[in-house]
Amino acid sequence: MLLTKEADIHYVTGIPGDDCTVLITENKRYLVTDFRYIEAVSVLKPDFEIVVTKQGFELIDFIRDLKLDNIGVQDENLTLCVYRELCTALPQEKIIPVTGLIETIRLIKDKEEI
Repeated sequence: MLLTKEADIHYVTGIPGDDCTVLITENKRYLVTDFRYIEAVSVLKPDFEIVVTKQGFELIDFIRDLKLDNIGVQDENLTLCVYRELCTALPQEKIIPVTGLIETIRLIKDKEEI
């Protein structure tokens, strides 16, 4: 699943969700950001593998290289440009909208959140 919504990235990682993207696969969690934010995201190790990009479209190359069977996307928060790049990189049937999934999970509170 590709997380692009700031609030959801913060919920999953515990750090501000601006200027980064989270990719969660069956076996691994990745935080994709550019070199300017390495220090800020370094607190996540070893929970997330940090992937450093120079330009946004390296994210698409990274996703393509993982050879995922499918990818869930937060379609309500995905730019048309990124969506088009995903469609170019992956067959369209592999791109699955997951609108509201993380928001639904965030509704469930543990003792610390109450």
